[in-house]
Amino acid sequence: MSGLLSFLIGLLALAFMISVHEAGHFVMARLTKIEVEVFAIGFGKALKKWHHKETEIRLNLFPLGGYCRLKGSEELKEALDRGDKYLKGTHPGSLFAAPPWKRILTYLAGPLFNIILAFLFFTLFFSLPALSYADPNKIVVTADYPTVFNLTGGEPNAAQEGGILTGDIILKIDGVTTADFYAIHTELSSKKKGADVEFTLLREGNELTVTTPGYWDATEKRTLFGISSYLSNVVGFVDPLSTEAVNALEVGDTIIAAQGLSVENALDLVAILHTKPSLIELTVQKQDKDVKTIRYSPLIDEGGNIKLGFSLQRNLIKRPGSPLFKSFLKALEEELFVLKETVLLFPKMLRGAFKFDEVVGGPLRISFLIGESRQGGLSALIHLLALISASLAVANLLPLPGLDGGAIILNLVELLRGKSLPLRFYMRSQAVGFIILALLMFFVILGDLRFLLGG
Repeated sequence: MSGLLSFLIGLLALAFMISVHEAGHFVMARLTKIEVEVFAIGFGKALKKWHHKETEIRLNLFPLGGYCRLKGSEELKEALDRGDKYLKGTHPGSLFAAPPWKRILTYLAGPLFNIILAFLFFTLFFSLPALSYADPNKIVVTADYPTVFNLTGGEPNAAQEGGILTGDIILKIDGVTTADFYAIHTELSSKKKGADVEFTLLREGNELTVTTPGYWDATEKRTLFGISSYLSNVVGFVDPLSTEAVNALEVGDTIIAAQGLSVENALDLVAILHTKPSLIELTVQKQDKDVKTIRYSPLIDEGGNIKLGFSLQRNLIKRPGSPLFKSFLKALEEELFVLKETVLLFPKMLRGAFKFDEVVGGPLRISFLIGESRQGGLSALIHLLALISASLAVANLLPLPGLDGGAIILNLVELLRGKSLPLRFYMRSQAVGFIILALLMFFVILGDLRFLLGG
């Protein structure tokens, strides 16, 4: 029942974003004097109809998005019946009677509205209070955990070169008190390229100061210091569906060794288990100080990764949202990043860096994920909606016939040629586009079903 509810909630949210997309086409068509014959919310039988000027507005039975039908289909049919060589519009208000630049603006407006919607969602996300991990200001140096952070050993590490050690507590950065790792991250993320940064540390009860510049990462476009949070090795959750041996663990148990090697923090445990052993041996200290050894064979997921059956403690606190102007700036930065990364996914996928169904989700999977995200709170749901709205914009701008991007390309060609496209070419491109989209949808739905049926 919970899964069905998630799916229905997500379906309505996805329908809303698609309707916003179609509203973009509608608004721009009206502004450019192209008549809109039908603006529909949903598909199927009309539950209610009403007219606004020349447009019939429909509220349909199935709320699975919507569509915006522009005037021109009858004119296209007449041209085909007459055997016209070129696609020339003559009916006032028709899409094909409008100059190419007006058509381009109309096709662009749908993705633009999705981008605007994503920006509003991102702004709201940064404005709202949100739950955040309150990890301590005790740190680890990433160079000490090369397998965890996928390091080869040749990377520069500012913390290590500056004399910072795993287990140090960062009290201040450039004189600013850092009570937790969130404050450390906030301070370091604002540091400029090449600037010396002063760290006030607490090490074994003694306070000391070190100064080191960070390393500029050209890919991430920020200064990196090579530190991460020192996470607890205390059990915070045990999956009740795990094996009997795992269920011998209790919340509050401290894992002091794994595979016979000492564990002082969560990253020690990850580093020890990165080899994916078939038998896990944990030494735990119970809350009554008794020490016990637990051995079990972990389950393996589809990716070949071990499933521990438990997780370690992390504290969550509510942090206040940012002021509105700062939220605008953060939203703009986040959206530009998301749009860039979404565009780059497609060439990466063609090079084989990702499988098709790892990066392309259809309406079933997206609807389910939107609905499930509500369990992470309003903030998580809003952030996911922003990501999906931005992704919808990029997907619709792909230069494929049948998508907005394909229509924009055709009209750009017409604009540069200075004359209409041959009617036969236009119809063939639409037919090819339909076949491509049908095949894409087939594989997308197939991937969605594998995702949902596979749990």
